[in-house]
Amino acid sequence: MNFLRFLKLLAITLISLLILFISTALIIVYFYEAEVKQFLVGQINKQLVTPVSVKNIELSLIKKFPNASLEFVDVSAESVQIPDSADKNERFKEKLFTAHKIFLQFNILDIFHKKYDIKKIDIEDASLALLISKSGYDNFHFWKKTSDSTSGNFKLNLEKIVVNNVSVTYKNDFAKHLYSFIIKDSELDGKFSENQYTLNTSGNYYVDEISIENTKYLKRKSVFVEGTLLVSENKKFEIQAVELRLNELAFDLKGNYVLDTKSKDKIDLFIEGKNLDI
Repeated sequence: MNFLRFLKLLAITLISLLILFISTALIIVYFYEAEVKQFLVGQINKQLVTPVSVKNIELSLIKKFPNASLEFVDVSAESVQIPDSADKNERFKEKLFTAHKIFLQFNILDIFHKKYDIKKIDIEDASLALLISKSGYDNFHFWKKTSDSTSGNFKLNLEKIVVNNVSVTYKNDFAKHLYSFIIKDSELDGKFSENQYTLNTSGNYYVDEISIENTKYLKRKSVFVEGTLLVSENKKFEIQAVELRLNELAFDLKGNYVLDTKSKDKIDLFIEGKNLDI
């Protein structure tokens, strides 16, 4: 009987704490949502060089607990266009990205301190088109190069990106590269705001096509990737130790990839099969 009384008391306590937490979260959202939305959206807009539209924005203390999150619903961004002096025939017609949901996560206490440090982003059900024209102009440098994002009351110090169901196309008409794939689920960890950082990644992908100068190297394959890369200035990727599983075949991958919009991308890879039949 004492044990049953203890279980009953424990259940009542847990339910009471849950009700208290939800009530507190709703009260905080009620009083602070407008202020948080106005400040964060204003700070983000200062950093953008391309138009972005959002259907709805909500503050939540529950969806990404223990972090607070600003949820953007039905987001779309236009491509960054080529300079007016360039060939108008190379203007980008595709959107840079669309996303059903994007969550910017930060510490709940940031709301009261009025200083926001965004360290995690979740992206769900999205499409991304990274394009480079024949003259070497790209559509994806949409973030202003300024120190404002790392000073004052707003910091974008990303340490983790979680992606679910995102279609990606990288089409480089200058170097004749095409990478088309779907990120089923993936996590990326690293100090993304630094010029050089270690990137830890793990994820499941479906590769529709990878081709270089009209040679198709991979087509319609399920791929699992897990490993570590050293990233410099977000354009040089040193693959230190990556395991690649292509359907049921396992490979170890090392080497370098250098992204160069004004010249041809540089690729130097060493791939070793593991326990493969000839």
